[in-house]
Amino acid sequence: MMAMDAEATRAWLAGLKPGDKVAVFENYGRSFLFERVVERVTPSGRIYCKGGETFKADGYLYGSPAYRHRSIQPVPATTE
Repeated sequence: MMAMDAEATRAWLAGLKPGDKVAVFENYGRSFLFERVVERVTPSGRIYCKGGETFKADGYLYGSPAYRHRSIQPVPATTE
């Protein structure tokens, strides 16, 4: 998967809606962990996923310890 620039990432995150699939990565996007489905998105941009994870509007896990660095990205073609 080709990395998105900051503007493309913001646009992708802003366009997420319930039912969309996202990929959860760790280590600044280097390690694919699993897929999740978006459950809801708040007006402030917080993203709630089925499975219990909540991500901030910037795509990083809400309440994550500094050493984990989990984030969401588009699902890579190889995992679909």
